[in-house]
Amino acid sequence: MTLVFRNLLLFLILAFLTSCSTWTADKCQSTNWDTMGYSDGSNGKNNSSGLYASKCQKKGVNINTQSYNSGYQRGLVSYCNYNKGHQTAFSGENKEPICSPMPDYNKGYAKGTLEYCTAETGYKVALDGGPEAKICSGKAASAFMNGYRKGRKKFVIEEIANLKDDLAKANKDLNEVRDQLADKQNQLSRIPQYTYEPSVIQLREDLQADVANLTRDRDSIKQEVDKMDATLMDLEREARSK
Repeated sequence: MTLVFRNLLLFLILAFLTSCSTWTADKCQSTNWDTMGYSDGSNGKNNSSGLYASKCQKKGVNINTQSYNSGYQRGLVSYCNYNKGHQTAFSGENKEPICSPMPDYNKGYAKGTLEYCTAETGYKVALDGGPEAKICSGKAASAFMNGYRKGRKKFVIEEIANLKDDLAKANKDLNEVRDQLADKQNQLSRIPQYTYEPSVIQLREDLQADVANLTRDRDSIKQEVDKMDATLMDLEREARSK
């Protein structure tokens, strides 16, 4: 795909998206606002009646806000159901603000919280490298953390072992790149600085390109090695504190 074609394709996509987001007087008048509200609510979006009203007022059209809000409320009830609440809590996530007033959602969330805030779940979450629970409280929080601490200890030990292996491989790669770079720099230093011989000029340019590429590779690998070193230090410090 040529650069010109890519730019043209990007322009057409942006033009299409822009046209789709433009509110005309005809669109404001022809929109079924009950359906629009239901669509927004059932997809967990915020109530946008004010935004739509503002856009359409600029076109001289007043939307049916009551119809939109009625559809939105039905859509929100559909979205914020019992299963949604249960799934949110069982994933260890806080309530979705738009669903907080919904009774069925709250019932599902309460049930999911009871099932999530256990020692067994805490152990599994920690073993997967997940964060501590923010939704648990009281005895349930204590149970979760008891399991979490055990899982975290095992996770840290395994992570240290894996990280040491990865670090050894990365350092090996770094040393190989450094050797290659030193070799190319040595070859480049032996080439005359001033010459009109095409083959020598080409060789120098090729070596300069190799040196630039190897320098980037060295710096990139060194950056990763430094990150792994810092992570390893943090994990070992955590392991010693347990």
